[in-house]
Amino acid sequence: MQKPPKMTCAAFLLLLILTNGGSCKVCSYQDVLNYLNLTADSSMFRLTRPVLDHTHITVVKLDIIVYAILAVVEKTQTFVPFIWASKQWKNELISWDPAQFCGITQISVPKDLLWKPDLYINEMIEKDDSPQNPYMMVTFDGTVFAGDNIRVVSTCKMDVHKFPFDTQECSISIGSAIHCIKEIRILPSSNSSRVTQFSQQIMKTQGEWEFLRLSVNNSILSYDNKSWGLLIYTVRDAHLTPAKTTKSESMSGAL
Repeated sequence: MQKPPKMTCAAFLLLLILTNGGSCKVCSYQDVLNYLNLTADSSMFRLTRPVLDHTHITVVKLDIIVYAILAVVEKTQTFVPFIWASKQWKNELISWDPAQFCGITQISVPKDLLWKPDLYINEMIEKDDSPQNPYMMVTFDGTVFAGDNIRVVSTCKMDVHKFPFDTQECSISIGSAIHCIKEIRILPSSNSSRVTQFSQQIMKTQGEWEFLRLSVNNSILSYDNKSWGLLIYTVRDAHLTPAKTTKSESMSGAL
């Protein structure tokens, strides 16, 4: 009887490599962080705008959704909405191959580990005290996603001549504090129709006002031979008449 051929050492080693020693590879999010050298002690990711060439423009895509109209105070010309602001941008210093990390395509990291665009609201007159989301999401190609709830106490020029049948428009203008348009460009992620639709779907409270529309437009602010990009969201709402207010209250209490 013929004996089966013996397995050579080389064939055995090849089989061991192909089967990965009989076990599956295990990856963790920490493996990705270690590969990127992204730690609390690493300052290279948060000190400067994250570009490989200083001439590269950082494009920030922004969306705003109005959750609630908390107050429209015509006497003090104050508009107080509660909004969700989401933004994304590219960090050119971050990338990894998901195939080397068991298919991991995104990780969440604390906000203070990475550079963030210095965006502010022009009309805001009080510091926001809403709880902040402590994390951001980062994908394998360096795209960073961040979002926050913001209670905006803002100034708004109102026309009260038609009170109580008035319609008001209040703006939320968002721009960079120090980066000009050659460094940061702010673009809307969604058009006016989509942000209006999203806001109407999730609107929690409007008080005595009826939310009508949220429009978004780009603008440029120029000063001292420099230009800054602005994204202007305009909230249009109408004063509810006593009849509409009573109807709204009765409907909101129905099951």
